[in-house]
Amino acid sequence: MHARSLAPAFIKRLIWNRKPFNQQTTPEKCPQDIQNALAVHLGESKSLLDFGCGPGNLLMALRARGWRGHYIGIDVSDKAIHLARKLRDQNSEWFRCLIEDFPGIEVDTVSFIESLYYARNVPRVLERWRGAAIFIRIYDSARHQDTLQHLSHFGFTQSEALWSMEPTKLLPAQAPVNTRPSLPATGTTGSA
Repeated sequence: MHARSLAPAFIKRLIWNRKPFNQQTTPEKCPQDIQNALAVHLGESKSLLDFGCGPGNLLMALRARGWRGHYIGIDVSDKAIHLARKLRDQNSEWFRCLIEDFPGIEVDTVSFIESLYYARNVPRVLERWRGAAIFIRIYDSARHQDTLQHLSHFGFTQSEALWSMEPTKLLPAQAPVNTRPSLPATGTTGSA
């Protein structure tokens, strides 16, 4: 487990609020491999929950490709969420919280672009989204071997830096998912 996953939320927010790439929305910065995979999977209207959404780069890249589905962006950075809300996309919602704090909701697809390894309990996070197709991008696999072991255990398939898994049945012991999120005590929400 890396120190980044163990850091308290206020430290993560402090670091991410100071990152220079959170200054503006730039769809060109969204990796092509995840854009291509999601564009094929989402079609025109499937819903997408994006953990580590930053200022909305993935949303804008997918909108440019014609995707019109419902988008939910989650990020720990106040600055990133503030910028993302400025996009004023009518079919999006934005939440500031940690990956682990966002409640299970019903969505078609979940993405973690360079963000899953920030979770304190990767297996628990993956288990929460078993009913959705999951796409994960991890560029530097040498630094994240512990996360990659969890992905292999859960049956993800790999293509270069992109890992994916089609929806699987929720385990009977799991609680049913909510259809709308209840806000975590530390989170803020708002539609653009």
